Amino acid sequence: MTTTTSNLPARSPRLAIFLMLLCIGCGAAIACFSVHPAFRAEAEFRFRMTIPDMRSATGTIVPNYPYFVNSQMQIMTSPEIIERAMFLPQWKSLGRPMSDLTVADFRRNLRVKRIRDSEIVVVSFTDPDEAVARAGAGSLCTAYESYVDDSDPLGFMQRAKYWDNRVRELSNELADEKLKLAALVKQSGTDDLAPLVEANLLEADRLRRLANDAAYQLEAAQNAYSAQQSQPPATQAASGMAPGPNAISLAATQEKIEEARLAAQNAKRQYEQQAGYANMLSAQSQAIAEQRHKIDATTSKLDEGLHYAEDLKTQFDTSGRSGLIELLSHGTLRTEEINNRRGLRSLVGGLLGLAGAIVLLASYAGIARLARI
Repeated sequence: MTTTTSNLPARSPRLAIFLMLLCIGCGAAIACFSVHPAFRAEAEFRFRMTIPDMRSATGTIVPNYPYFVNSQMQIMTSPEIIERAMFLPQWKSLGRPMSDLTVADFRRNLRVKRIRDSEIVVVSFTDPDEAVARAGAGSLCTAYESYVDDSDPLGFMQRAKYWDNRVRELSNELADEKLKLAALVKQSGTDDLAPLVEANLLEADRLRRLANDAAYQLEAAQNAYSAQQSQPPATQAASGMAPGPNAISLAATQEKIEEARLAAQNAKRQYEQQAGYANMLSAQSQAIAEQRHKIDATTSKLDEGLHYAEDLKTQFDTSGRSGLIELLSHGTLRTEEINNRRGLRSLVGGLLGLAGAIVLLASYAGIARLARI
């Protein structure tokens, strides 16, 4: 029996190693050429923690600030804002069609990130074309600013409308209070009762003193009459003669008492009338003063409301962002060149080289077995 010896096993290792290295090299080349330069355009938004407030020099802290910033970041990457951005001339000038696929691709190239423990949010857009990167970041920023202008996220215009309504209410109150003041002035005959009140109070005080004097005189006359009555009766004249001096004195005293009583009553009545009139004038003067105070207070509130409403509108009209959201780049985007590694292509290239090596090793093992048979 003749045995045939083959040279294939001796040659196959060299050939297998060569082919394996060739496949690995091809995979590495694919991975290498899958690395392409790209451009990233960035812009920064500043979300202030405080908003301007006319009532506070330091402003008012934004309620639940971290949640507010996170919600705005989600809005930036929402389909609504992306579609707004893609409809802007800055993006449409690139000539790219509008479709679900291009919207998804725009979203993949977009990144929104907040710098930790700061007010800064960075918006970046990456693309192999520098013009596309700039257009993507710029149009996204413009679209978001437009959204903020339309949506009024912190309710500036809502509060301004409230103050507009409040101003109308205060204006009506002020008009009513002025009408009341006019009625009080008409009733009093003058808008300044202070001099008249003072004069009547002085007259009432004079009449009070007169009434006191009249009462004192009445009391003195009554005391004199009582003293005369307590004296023993004088010797009277004979029957039919005029009454004695004591009787005449008592009668005169009684007349003085009556006159003093009438004078006291009259003085008291005049004093009471004058005091009542003075009190009425004083009450009217006080009512006028209180009404003027109400008018001043309402006017102050009205001025404050007008100022506050205008302040809110001015804040809102400042790019609609009211000093809350500021695009720090002011339209000038930072662009930098980066290495854009296509992970999928690199992975495919590496797997291709590995698969080639495995296939070649398996082929070599099979050939070797056949050679031994």
